[in-house]
Amino acid sequence: MARPKARFLEKIAEWIPSDKKDVAETVVKSIVKFRSECEGTTAEASGPYAWDTLAAASSNPNAVRFREPEAIRDLRSPSFYGTGGIVDLSAVIQERLKPVVVKFKGEISHIDKYCISLWAYLLSDDNASHLIHSFRGNGQTIPKEDIVALIDVS
Repeated sequence: MARPKARFLEKIAEWIPSDKKDVAETVVKSIVKFRSECEGTTAEASGPYAWDTLAAASSNPNAVRFREPEAIRDLRSPSFYGTGGIVDLSAVIQERLKPVVVKFKGEISHIDKYCISLWAYLLSDDNASHLIHSFRGNGQTIPKEDIVALIDVS
């Protein structure tokens, strides 16, 4: 079986203090593996996920939390998946990265959830910030040619 990937961590490795890199990588891979298993999948086949509407992606309390990847946040703060206390990367991520919504072309993973979600959006009075996502990328990166827009939400 392939080892869990820590793609985002690999991209920001230079921001992690050298004395914390090895433990951060081990912990992130463990968090991603455990979180994926809880969702009934593997680390290699999880994410990316997407909300169906901009309103849900930009105003959902869960979406706002995703400005920092969960496994990276779990290095700092305890959660169901991680103990925290390893390293706090929130300031450097906030300083160097800009939160965006990535609008892309993709296949609908769960047509029933998608339809329910869009009807809920159309019939809601509260800007549908409670909507869930219905796209699951099965561990595949979204090809650059499928990215339609990057929408700044900072």
